[in-house]
Amino acid sequence: MSQKKAEAKRDEGQLSRIQRLIRDYRSNEKLFRPLTKQEVAERIGNLPHRAALENIERKQSGEFDTLGLQRLNTQTVLFMLGLTPNQSISYQESEIASVEMEMLLYCYEAKPRHMSLALQGWHMDDFIAYIYRDFLLLAGVASSLAESSMHAKEYLRAASRPTLEDKAGRIRVGIATRVTAMFDRHQTSFYRWMAPESGLREQRNLIAKLLEPDDDAGYTWGRLAHYKQVREDLYELSRFCWEARGVDIDEKAFPPEDPAFLEQRPVRRAAAQPRARNTGKRAA
Repeated sequence: MSQKKAEAKRDEGQLSRIQRLIRDYRSNEKLFRPLTKQEVAERIGNLPHRAALENIERKQSGEFDTLGLQRLNTQTVLFMLGLTPNQSISYQESEIASVEMEMLLYCYEAKPRHMSLALQGWHMDDFIAYIYRDFLLLAGVASSLAESSMHAKEYLRAASRPTLEDKAGRIRVGIATRVTAMFDRHQTSFYRWMAPESGLREQRNLIAKLLEPDDDAGYTWGRLAHYKQVREDLYELSRFCWEARGVDIDEKAFPPEDPAFLEQRPVRRAAAQPRARNTGKRAA
């Protein structure tokens, strides 16, 4: 076996369920495109069938059914879309779905089971602080991951404009730029998301599915997926959705994974000299 094949085989085993789904969808031109809201609603309605197929595969491999793979009902579908039972799931055929709605669909297609009750209390501020907890070490805000959880939100809520020498501030702005770009929001939305109990229902549903571990034991016990896997799953979902729209999200707002981004990221500076005011009389 060649080294390249061996690496490919090893990488395959390291891919999460969401990453494998996105990889397969990229290779299918019928699936690699933006979806309408009607298409999202129809595909969410097909999730019980996907769950049933997964149950059949589990039985064939000698595994037992799990609670999470039980049939999804209409109320669950409405909740996943961020709707109430009084709202309709019928849309205009040409109405394009939001990026959040598409990503939520793909999360459920990768993991066709009920949302974990243990993870439904997470909000955007909790989520952002969790997936970027290691950046506090890079920024020098905390000396350990355990300590980072105590300082993450306070650090991320700061709204001051960083200088060239303010490494921690530039990392914070890099995180804010990346997260808001993935969700197609203005950067000021980041500071609203960092407020306590922030995020719309659709976003909170997406958060819960991203935090959900792939394995059944972890799902049953309500454990969290590793923060780096959650972050990479979110990145892959956003890359797929934005590339289908003709946008390179990494070029628009590159991920601040590498300290080198501090050297590349521009910092807004005041003009060297103020613009001279025109004191002459206006022409009649």
